[in-house]
Amino acid sequence: MKYTTFRALVVAGVVFAALGSCATCVVVLGSTDSPPPPSTTAPGAPATTIGASMAGGGAPSVTATPGAPPASVGAKELAVSAFERDVLAVAARPLSGDKGKDALGPRGPKVNLYRDAGEPKVNRAKVDLDRDERWDEKWTFERAGGVKRQIAPADDESYTVEYELAGGQWRRTR
Repeated sequence: MKYTTFRALVVAGVVFAALGSCATCVVVLGSTDSPPPPSTTAPGAPATTIGASMAGGGAPSVTATPGAPPASVGAKELAVSAFERDVLAVAARPLSGDKGKDALGPRGPKVNLYRDAGEPKVNRAKVDLDRDERWDEKWTFERAGGVKRQIAPADDESYTVEYELAGGQWRRTR
């Protein structure tokens, strides 16, 4: 499955789920007025902070609002998804060798981790979202704690979209 197809399915699922829950509210309440959209977080709920600074040897510092909607690849800023938090967490763990194959297990997207020569910890990751043996994303973990994510929207290993993790969100740089 191509990344663009996967993304379209995820967005469509969220839209249909939101429409379905609103339609259910109208039927239950017996009203034709549109109910307010369901809230996924309580007003004033704190954001979730994940990990510590990578410079300190832990996971990169990521702040994400629970229940943030998925965003398209073209967005200027993206919230960090649960899957991306999993990749960041597994990349923060030490590797026994120079490569960690299928770091998140055989189900779901394939994530390979790499520790290049001279690096004290994982400094790269490759992600195959649809397990078609073509990498959909390349991640680079810098020693100073920064994270760069390159995406191949056409599932052709041509990375034309780039984001950096800043302030708990992905910010588009290219």
